[in-house]
Amino acid sequence: MYDPVNKEELIPSNVGINDDNIQSMILKYNSIVSKYKELKKAVGSDDLEVKNYRQQMDDQMNSIGATLHNLMSTKRIQLRNAQDRLTSLQRRLN
Repeated sequence: MYDPVNKEELIPSNVGINDDNIQSMILKYNSIVSKYKELKKAVGSDDLEVKNYRQQMDDQMNSIGATLHNLMSTKRIQLRNAQDRLTSLQRRLN
C-alpha cells in the first residue's frame, strides 16, 4: 500500500473496502495531506508546522496499514471458518 513516490498524494476515497473505520482513516489522512500541501506551498518544507503535518501523515498511513493488516487477518479467519463449516456440512450430506 505504501509507495514513497506517492507519499504526498491523496488516497482514493473508494478503495473497494467496505469498512467504515478504514474509510474514516482515509478521510483523515486526505485532510492532513491537503493541509500539509497547502501550508508547505505557503511557507516551505522547513517550517515546524509543515514537519508536524508530515509526521501526522506518516503516523496516519502507518495506522491505515496496521488496520488493513488486521482486517485481512480477520477475513482470513472468517474464510477458514466458513470453509470448515462447509466441509462439515458436506460430510453430513454424504
